[in-house]
Amino acid sequence: AVAAGLAVGVWPGTEAVRGLARMDRRFAPAMAPERRAALAAAWHKAVERSFGWAEPISGGDSSYGTEMNNPAVTQRVHQGSA
Repeated sequence: AVAAGLAVGVWPGTEAVRGLARMDRRFAPAMAPERRAALAAAWHKAVERSFGWAEPISGGDSSYGTEMNNPAVTQRVHQGSA
């Protein structure tokens, strides 16, 4: 947003926006690591179950819905980096 504002002249230069970024509050995770791991595992299981459900749209991108059948994508999802 700041870059867009600089581009259209909302601010005259980077010096004008230097003071805009300041921390109002700081959030720290309060969830136990074990609970977070269990929830993440359930999410990954749900994602895996959704693989291959989409059919290609006629006249559209023929690869639609097929990326999740790609073993490389599946591997990234299981590693938590998709």
